[in-house]
Amino acid sequence: GQAWPFVQLQTSLTYAAQRLQGAVQLQQARGEVLTLDLQLPIDLAVSDLTLAQRLQEAPLDLRLSLKRPDLSALQRLQPSLPALTGSLESTVRLQGTYAALALEASVRLQKLALAGMIEDLEGTLQLSSNIVTAASVPALAQALQKGALQPRLERLLLRVPALHAQLPAQGESAQPVQVENLRLDAAAHWTPKGLQATVQHLGLHTSGFGLPRTEVQLASKWTPQGLQVSRLQVRLPQSEIQAQGS
Repeated sequence: GQAWPFVQLQTSLTYAAQRLQGAVQLQQARGEVLTLDLQLPIDLAVSDLTLAQRLQEAPLDLRLSLKRPDLSALQRLQPSLPALTGSLESTVRLQGTYAALALEASVRLQKLALAGMIEDLEGTLQLSSNIVTAASVPALAQALQKGALQPRLERLLLRVPALHAQLPAQGESAQPVQVENLRLDAAAHWTPKGLQATVQHLGLHTSGFGLPRTEVQLASKWTPQGLQVSRLQVRLPQSEIQAQGS
């Protein structure tokens, strides 16, 4: 059979006063790699309660920590996946209520490699957003029961100070690529017709494959009907390109 990538699961959970709290830990051979600390307001009484009655309108807090897992274990679990090596560390925190959550996340990549696709990927990513699922927790429960959930991502902000990698080129040595000062400011929401997203600003500097350092600025909107670019600016040392359209 296939080897499970984790060797031990530990849980320490308590439930009292309609609140579930505690921690879940996963360990690999090298030690603890994943920890989930949680405080969830929920009614777990053994009775015939609706979802709206179980979800409580009270603060919740979820904190996830990922510490340098053995990524090669994923291929042992699913051999069809390309080999993944290197290390990563990540923290994710969600605070608020079931209806409105504040997200904060960071990811640090070190020598990450995906066989045949990318090598020596290094950098830090920082992400924040407000996630609104409904006007209130009772409204959220009703939307879930009807299958009509339409969440919104408000003020999604992604920052990448620097990202460096090597991209394999067929028959040639890997080519260095780097991205610096990446900032994405966006918002999105799901509608019955599909996803709608607005990129208020995407800016970055990039270089690689023998090309000079290039600055890219983009503003756009995505709807189920297609992509509309309101601003695209590509600036090289000796030239500049600007465009817009759909």
